[in-house]
Amino acid sequence: MLRGTVYNSETKKPVASGSVAILELKKNVPITGGIYQMPVPKSDSYTVIVKSEGLNTLTIRISVEGATVKNFFLGPVAVQGKGITITGRRDLQTVSRHTMTLKQLKDVPATFGDSMNAIAALPGVIRSGGDLFGPIIIRGGDQHGIRYLVDDIPIYSPLHYGGLHSVINSNMINEIDLFASAFPAEFGSATSAVISIDTTDDVREFGGYGDLSLLSAAALVQTSIVKKLGGGGGLGPPLEDQKKEDRNAGYIIASGRIGYFDLIVLPLIGLLTGEKIGIVPKY
Repeated sequence: MLRGTVYNSETKKPVASGSVAILELKKNVPITGGIYQMPVPKSDSYTVIVKSEGLNTLTIRISVEGATVKNFFLGPVAVQGKGITITGRRDLQTVSRHTMTLKQLKDVPATFGDSMNAIAALPGVIRSGGDLFGPIIIRGGDQHGIRYLVDDIPIYSPLHYGGLHSVINSNMINEIDLFASAFPAEFGSATSAVISIDTTDDVREFGGYGDLSLLSAAALVQTSIVKKLGGGGGLGPPLEDQKKEDRNAGYIIASGRIGYFDLIVLPLIGLLTGEKIGIVPKY
């Protein structure tokens, strides 16, 4: 019989769980509360393997003669080399601040993936024209008192004609911060609220898409810029095709949308009502 206690060498306390195995016998027993007991058929020299989660595995050769008591000490796992880098997002939510990532924007139902429509789902935010159209109203404030910024650059017309679409392609957005009240001092000239849009800052390969709808068509193209180690550079190929000595030196994103409300909707209205509308929204 081989028995004993398994300790954590750093805390000097018995381990909570684990196992002890004898290689020659092809048997193992659990460690419970640090204590183990292994039946051994005969006295001999054996290879013992001791394991416990979070600690280094111990492999040792010992001699067993009759009832033998043997205690083991396992050290904590040590990480050597370059180390480990952990990246996370700091939660900055406050009572008056709401942050939406691109994924959250696209997950809001009945918004067609449009960022401004998605913002209307936040507390205290409505569209003045109803559920889908019209300028954004935040906490009943004046719509002209809302300050819109894209990468800290102010924009004064965030919505196409009457709120049909946002002027910023949603796929260019990294996240949106909405300050419904008590916004920081750097957002000057805002009297109602602040909507700060942070665009993406990480394009690693060529890509894009096109979108065709009843009212408009949109497209987006993006590519990384590769700088070669030996000099020169160019537009980046897909990431897997880049050589190890090359590196990303920047990126290009181009997006556009054209509306053809006048080409489809107005003739349809004229066909159904017989009236001709002279005011035509174009963008």
